[in-house]
Amino acid sequence: MGFLRTLLILAVVGAVAAGAVALTERFIFDSPKPAVSGEPPPLPVIKKKPVRQWKWRLT
Repeated sequence: MGFLRTLLILAVVGAVAAGAVALTERFIFDSPKPAVSGEPPPLPVIKKKPVRQWKWRLT
């Protein structure tokens, strides 16, 4: 029973450590965005596909 208890404690400690690492990475690498800002976020730029211009040719 002692082995299983040790294994359970190690698993819990590993899970807590992994969660702490994930949270710190999230806070370090993602810049926190303000919850409410005065101006709306910028709209994504939608590029239109170039339309082929028809050239009239006399055949």
